[in-house]
Amino acid sequence: MSFKKILISVDESQFSIEAVKRGVELGKAIGAELGLIHVIDESQTVGNIDAGISPADALKILETETEKLMQGLIDLYIHDLPLTKFTPIGKPAAQIIKTAEQWNADLIVTGTHRTTGWRRLIIGSISEDIIRHSKIPVLVVPLA
Repeated sequence: MSFKKILISVDESQFSIEAVKRGVELGKAIGAELGLIHVIDESQTVGNIDAGISPADALKILETETEKLMQGLIDLYIHDLPLTKFTPIGKPAAQIIKTAEQWNADLIVTGTHRTTGWRRLIIGSISEDIIRHSKIPVLVVPLA
């Protein structure tokens, strides 16, 4: 199997930076096209009426933060490489898988927080969810 398209999943964590570094390194080494995805979690778009933040305002704030995050990662690690950016709204694991399938990715690269025990049971693991449900190979990068 050859990896011609690599989709790298990112969020605001240090774990995500490791995934970007490894995904870009692999992409450069094999000449793959890179995709960068950050899912705006739909559960964060409800706003806070008491604070005067409507759902539309919350979404706008999250979109602005997402653009800053993506551009920062591009400036630091991806530079002038050809890149496709994705910023869907929804449940992170499901949107990552859906985007990878629609984009015809050959590999998904994601970081892991290495949560265990009760914490993983309560909050789950996006990486684990991707691994369990993706038909596309997944490279999970732990924090070095």
